[in-house]
Amino acid sequence: MILFFDRCMAKKVPELLRGCGLDARVHDDFFGPTTCDEDILAMVGDRGWPFFTCDDRMAKKGSSQRQAMSDHRVACFLLPGAGDRPPWDKIRMIARNWDAVLHAVRDRKRPFICKLYLTRHFFEQLPKARR
Repeated sequence: MILFFDRCMAKKVPELLRGCGLDARVHDDFFGPTTCDEDILAMVGDRGWPFFTCDDRMAKKGSSQRQAMSDHRVACFLLPGAGDRPPWDKIRMIARNWDAVLHAVRDRKRPFICKLYLTRHFFEQLPKARR
């Protein structure tokens, strides 16, 4: 399984996860610094890669990012409020919820947003894409 990490996750997080044997890809491997979120979500969703981000704007109702997630059936894992936290805290948030991540990727209907916290996780099923 390929995991895709948004630019806000920093390069250290996917680098550490690769050291644990996971196939973690980063924003800068595919996109320039000014690529819009909607284009990123389209590629990630179309390839079926789980998307990890700290960008709380992604989950806001009515946002173009949320609509892109819906349109491209993205499995989004959001780490709320972790943008300014050190990489180790982000790794802990992912590791603590790893079983839920695997279960969601394998069994949950996309699109969805799963918010990962240090103590729990929370799913939000997104509505079907508008055509």
